[in-house]
Amino acid sequence: MEKQERKLPRNLRERIIAFALLISQVKKFEQDEALAKDVFGTKGWGWLKTARSFLVKALQEGLAKQVGAEEWNRIVRMAEQHELFVTTKAAPEPPGFVTVNQQHLFDLAELAIWQHCQNCNIKKFKACNRYKVYNSMDLPAAHMDKGCCPYRVEVDNTKVECI
Repeated sequence: MEKQERKLPRNLRERIIAFALLISQVKKFEQDEALAKDVFGTKGWGWLKTARSFLVKALQEGLAKQVGAEEWNRIVRMAEQHELFVTTKAAPEPPGFVTVNQQHLFDLAELAIWQHCQNCNIKKFKACNRYKVYNSMDLPAAHMDKGCCPYRVEVDNTKVECI
């Protein structure tokens, strides 16, 4: 029996991406091993490389098999598009950032989708600016019909043909 694809919630994907970013930080130290040994000591550097190896195994041989190829590829793409950002808990957000309650964000997105995406029949939806914004914010999709925008809303039982 084929294993069914499993989509992880955003907060869990973000935590997993943090592991991938930790791996990338160790790889940066590997480019200057003399510095790494100076900072961590020879034994500490060895343990850090071992930890990286186990993280890689856990992600590739554990998680990837649990979630399926599609979700794994999504996590890999997201990790490539993110970088590690360190801030203190007491510091305000960096310039250009603002803290928003996730539920409030989803409520605003739902209003925008209902206002602008009813019975939408755009065939090249990936070029649509609204789709790009919704997708970049990783908003949950209404449906996953192949060839149709996942944020399209059908109103009044109007079946919209996208393909």
